[in-house]
This record gives sequence, C-alpha cells and structure tokens, in this order.
Amino acid sequence: MNITVNSYAPLGAPDVEANGFHNWPYVLPQNPIAMTIGKKYSKSGAQVWLRWQYQQGIVLNPRTLNIDHMKENMDIFDFEL
Repeated sequence: MNITVNSYAPLGAPDVEANGFHNWPYVLPQNPIAMTIGKKYSKSGAQVWLRWQYQQGIVLNPRTLNIDHMKENMDIFDFEL
C-alpha cells in the first residue's frame, strides 16, 4: 500500500484546554525530552517534534498565525535525529 500520512496538528493543539480537555499535561513543544534533545542541536522542542515526524515520512501541516513560529517551523532541515 502506498499511503501518505498527514499530520494536521504536528505540535499538538495548544487550544485544547479551551475545548474542555483540562487534564492535558503540556503541549508537545514543551515536552521535557524534546526540549533536552533540542538543546543538543540548538533547536526548540517544536523543531525536534517536526524534524522527527519529517524523518518518519509524515507530511506536516503545522498551524500558526505567528510569523516567528512559521520561520521556526521551516528551520528543521539542517539537523538529523
């Protein structure tokens, strides 16, 4: 089978609490393991998650209206996990 996997919200959904999911521990970019790995590569936790998914062959659709986040999301091609 030739199926392409699409990640609609590859960094989680920071608005989940507003939608009633009050027990959500943290959004993925703030995951302590991702942040530790990010320090090794001088990247953010978000960039670690995006790079990992990219290396798995997953199509990424990170959602943001923040121009700085857009730039950060594109800066995942200069390192490998």
